[in-house]
Amino acid sequence: SSVAETRILLQVVDAHFRKWRLKLNPSPKTMWMCVGAQPPLRSRVSSLKFHCNGHWPERTDSHTHLGVLFNSSLDWKEQAASTAHRARRALFMAKRLCSTAGEKTSPRAFITIHKALVRPLMEHAAPVWSPSLTRHALRLLEGVQNEAVRWALRAPVRVP
Repeated sequence: SSVAETRILLQVVDAHFRKWRLKLNPSPKTMWMCVGAQPPLRSRVSSLKFHCNGHWPERTDSHTHLGVLFNSSLDWKEQAASTAHRARRALFMAKRLCSTAGEKTSPRAFITIHKALVRPLMEHAAPVWSPSLTRHALRLLEGVQNEAVRWALRAPVRVP
């Protein structure tokens, strides 16, 4: 039965954590399950209730691990939107830093600041999630890059 299989899998996970001396949270507050996008499997799994060490963890649709946002359908829209939002905030700080310097900052100085503040946010774990981005998600990320280039070169937003 699936309950017996689940128990065996949990024992395997527990053994793995003990072997590598990793700490496993015995009383999780939330639980995230990755079931993919198949509707039949999703409906069967969503009806399951898990009891863990005297607690009934709340089910969540997404989980952030090491700065990468995973969701239950394994698409990367939320990750791309989150990355674009964080990068846009860092770009705003870079622009503000350069504009408060008094006179106009050179494009080279802005690019150095961009490489230090914005680019690491855009590239963090990109090999994991970037190969399967949709066009909309790519446009979000490219928009941040385009805004940085336009600001560095003092180019207008729209060219006639």
